[in-house]
Amino acid sequence: GNSPPKESSSSSSSSSSASSSAPPEDNTTSCYIVPKPIRGILTNQGYAIPDPQVENRLSIWFSGGSLEVLDETTDLEEWKNVFDADFAPDRNLQEHANILAARLLLGVVLPDGMEEDGTMSFALKKPIGGHGSAYCDIVYMDEDLRIMR
Repeated sequence: GNSPPKESSSSSSSSSSASSSAPPEDNTTSCYIVPKPIRGILTNQGYAIPDPQVENRLSIWFSGGSLEVLDETTDLEEWKNVFDADFAPDRNLQEHANILAARLLLGVVLPDGMEEDGTMSFALKKPIGGHGSAYCDIVYMDEDLRIMR
């Protein structure tokens, strides 16, 4: 079933179709071929606060996010086949270094695995963005309408 929408500053639906060529006939390498495109939902979580230096500007801070399957009924099992960490290749030294840097610099908290519903989430203990780097300007606002850029 569909889960209720999660609180977020932005959310988008994207089409993800991972595919690769068929394995060599000698079967020295195995790979998984996704039989059809699977759509997912990428959600960025964050908050906005008034910028102390610029009038009518909201500074945006990103604090986490998640990736989940769009249609659990038809795609969840295939989604799990694609993203299940038990079947993923081992990380190389560069990937381990990137994760360590993200944990130290941004306070990234990665999940131990995928949730039952296929959701994978992360959190940033040290949110990124903010004054001067991520913001929206309020161009017009009244009681019924707010226009931002």
